[in-house]
Amino acid sequence: MLEPLSGVRGNAALALGTLRDLFMIERTMRGDPPEEIWSSRRRLSKPLIDGFFEWTKALSTGVRPKSKLGAALTYASLAPQPRSHGQCC
Repeated sequence: MLEPLSGVRGNAALALGTLRDLFMIERTMRGDPPEEIWSSRRRLSKPLIDGFFEWTKALSTGVRPKSKLGAALTYASLAPQPRSHGQCC
């Protein structure tokens, strides 16, 4: 599910690798009809997004909130997570 990005170390590699995978999914759907895009997002992107937020939540329990990583995890936890029809997943 979450795979590291080569050339980047640690937690940043997992986060950037997930973002890379999401952008690649979007790129492959370019030009598809909206219904097909929505279906593909539910099937392909949703597991990545759900896994990313589960990972950030689990990781945040062992990180100082005022550290750079802690601030990034707090920011990620405050990001809206699309759930309704018409949004990502």
